[in-house]
Amino acid sequence: MLIDRIKTFAPSFGKAAAQHINLAVDDILVSHRELDRKYRRALWFQHGCPIVGLYGDDGEMQCSGVMVDGRPRHRPLDFQRDPILFLEEELGKVKLCESGVVITNLNDEPWRSVRTNGD
Repeated sequence: MLIDRIKTFAPSFGKAAAQHINLAVDDILVSHRELDRKYRRALWFQHGCPIVGLYGDDGEMQCSGVMVDGRPRHRPLDFQRDPILFLEEELGKVKLCESGVVITNLNDEPWRSVRTNGD
């Protein structure tokens, strides 16, 4: 990772420069974590399920995948722990379904089980 390499080579610039470099890198890491947390919270709150399906006690950010027409809208999602790419993929499937695309098996790979209505 680039940040690890920067911290490894920082001492070669002298003690004072290394301290400034390390502080700057730490600020970047804090900013990244904060941005990640805010993005996850925004996804959780605004992904389209009613508030009854959301669980947010003790800092948790989960959704049970509220039932629509007798089927879950999506798999249960943990917006705190699931990888962001996985969350975006699952929410993309929901958008496809809402636009008329049928996903036949939620356990298959994302696009392998997708077919359009009428095909």
